[in-house]
Amino acid sequence: MPNIRPSSELRNNYPEMSRFCKETGEPIYITVNGKGDTVIMDIATLDALYGTVGGI
Repeated sequence: MPNIRPSSELRNNYPEMSRFCKETGEPIYITVNGKGDTVIMDIATLDALYGTVGGI
């Protein structure tokens, strides 16, 4: 089941959200006004998906 959270949690709980992404390798879907807006994920997971190094 996807992890969906409102954008306000980025301000209030970023460290916990970052830790979740790093520990699980799963993304978090961010909503604004109840609609999908953005996805955050661990940079290592992103690198694995795109075959990049360091995310930059």
